Amino acid sequence: MNKKGLIRTHALWTLFAAGTFVFGYYLARSQQPDTTASNSLTALRMQAQSDALNPRGLPGGAQKDGKAGGGENQAALKAILTKAQLEKLSKDAFSDPNPLTRNLAFSKLLESMTPENVTSLMETMRGNQAGGDQWRLFLYAWGAMDGKGALAHAETLEGGRKNRFLNEILPGWAGKNPDAAVAWLDTQKDGEDKERMRGNLVAGLADHDIGRATDYAYARAKAGDKQAESYLETVTAEQLRKSGPVAAAAWGESLPEGTLKGEALESIAEAYARRDPAAASAWAAKFASTDYGTQVVEEIGAQWAGRDPKAAMAWLDTLQEGNSRSEGSFSALREWTQKDPMAASQYLADMPNSPAKDSAVGGFVRTLSREDPESALIWAKTISDPQSRNQTLTRTGQMWFRRDPASASNWLQTSNVPPAVREAILNPPRDGGGRRRS
Repeated sequence: MNKKGLIRTHALWTLFAAGTFVFGYYLARSQQPDTTASNSLTALRMQAQSDALNPRGLPGGAQKDGKAGGGENQAALKAILTKAQLEKLSKDAFSDPNPLTRNLAFSKLLESMTPENVTSLMETMRGNQAGGDQWRLFLYAWGAMDGKGALAHAETLEGGRKNRFLNEILPGWAGKNPDAAVAWLDTQKDGEDKERMRGNLVAGLADHDIGRATDYAYARAKAGDKQAESYLETVTAEQLRKSGPVAAAAWGESLPEGTLKGEALESIAEAYARRDPAAASAWAAKFASTDYGTQVVEEIGAQWAGRDPKAAMAWLDTLQEGNSRSEGSFSALREWTQKDPMAASQYLADMPNSPAKDSAVGGFVRTLSREDPESALIWAKTISDPQSRNQTLTRTGQMWFRRDPASASNWLQTSNVPPAVREAILNPPRDGGGRRRS
């Protein structure tokens, strides 16, 4: 499953859990009671409990890999699914026009899942042409309820069907019995299939234990796994979802120094700046002098400038001269230019010459070049650093020449740019077919 697929699956779980939580369920995640629900939601929950559904979230107090606890509850749950009741639930879950009714009925089907009846439930899903989202939830629940049993079923499948099945059960299994899931995956043959499964395993670990998932991602990095950065990105997203950007910022700050920490902090910075850019900027300032601080400052500069560009630029001006400040100014001015190019240009004109101004002008030029390439080139010529100026002139001039060779050539006749820049603009790179790359 690719990253988009993982995100979609976890979004589905979030939506599903929210819906079932109203009725007293919270499948394969937290088993804590709701302390914030309104009286009406509490009434609905009590009604669901009166139907003999297990409020703890798994059938019969099921523990790791389907080891039952609480035989009376399990027996009661089994008694719910008489043939008639199964038919009624199935009809409601797959055919009722009301989505709330479908969601409640489907949650009851999943709540009643045991190692003994899971095959019957699977046949019911097939017979009612369950949708892809329902299958994902079903397989996640199966992995959480009885990982070993789900794995045994996977051995009856072949090829792509087997791999898809394993990828869907792994998050639930890893969340409920991480040691067994990790040990099993370690025995699998290295390759792309194993990499995809490992990504799903990390997602399951993060669902239930951020610390364990974090340690696993760093262990993979230590082993030289090139996907370790992606694994920690999954963990970071789950930490943000669970605790919000303020707590996630503290978690990210505690990570071991290095590239992985920088990537995590960048993701946190984006979410933090969306919620409270002033607080996010105060947090980010401490990283400005680090190797990864540039990413953090740049992200906050862009996010804040989208809402209050003057405030963003004022904050960036308080940072020491360096790469973080320069790149932050670049991203902030680029955002500002998209909102109000006149105000952004006036701000630039008033800035004293500095590396930060050069970087900001670069961001301004890049955005302006789409609408007014001639003005963008005029601004590019104001960059004080010769190397940066020539690079910006070349890149902007080539973009213009690809779109309008005649106008760009006319401008070059009176532009007074260095000969090497002129030559580069008139001869932009070509692709393998001999066409100029756009």
